[in-house]
Amino acid sequence: MALFTDGPPARIADLKRHESSILEAARSEGIDLQTKLELAAEEVGDEILTFLLGREERDPHAARRREIGLRSVAATQTVRRWHALHTLAMVYRDAYNSQLNDRFEGKWREYARLAAAAGRQAFEIGIGVVRDPVERASAPEAGWTAGSNASETYYLRVSWVDGAGREGAASFPTTYETPAGSQLTVKAVNAPVNAAGWNVFVGSSESTMGQQNGPLLVPGETWTLAGGLAAGRAPGEGQAPDVFVVRETVLRRG
Repeated sequence: MALFTDGPPARIADLKRHESSILEAARSEGIDLQTKLELAAEEVGDEILTFLLGREERDPHAARRREIGLRSVAATQTVRRWHALHTLAMVYRDAYNSQLNDRFEGKWREYARLAAAAGRQAFEIGIGVVRDPVERASAPEAGWTAGSNASETYYLRVSWVDGAGREGAASFPTTYETPAGSQLTVKAVNAPVNAAGWNVFVGSSESTMGQQNGPLLVPGETWTLAGGLAAGRAPGEGQAPDVFVVRETVLRRG
């Protein structure tokens, strides 16, 4: 799964799962949902960071303790739900304050209640932490070189892999159109410091993207499509948590 810092954990599609009329409400009130997702992620991130401050994780392979930061937090399903509900509460709060509409007030307060409950659940289940995070890849640089392929629109994603084989979340899908008589080229950019290599995923549609390289590509290397597309595995969504940090509960004797 993606890291919390890879981008807002929930997306507009997640908001629609909880509230089917959210697009209509946002449109009617002039509310930018992407901006609200980003603002809500900042607020949820602040709560998670406050919770993690002062907590340390023992590295089993080293005689030292490492402080846990937001960069190591995985966007688990529980955190995504919390973020989505908090975003919906912010949207309907703004809609209510704009129109003082009782219908919006009810949704605002209900989603605020649900978001608070989801936040408590996230801390009770535990905040997932990745020991060696590999960040989501940036959009790749695409181009073409002389070849024999027909004009085509390709869907592209890339991912970084560290020296231990841990793969970060793939970049968000982008498209690139090549002219007739060419071959597609792709290059991953902005390598993180722990990147040992990268994978490239290409398809004729977003749902058909598959891994095209065999061995890992070297940072700085340009990949070129030779012939047709391979039916490789689909892009991954990143690292699963190595540990979960839970809120400690002290039971009083008595």
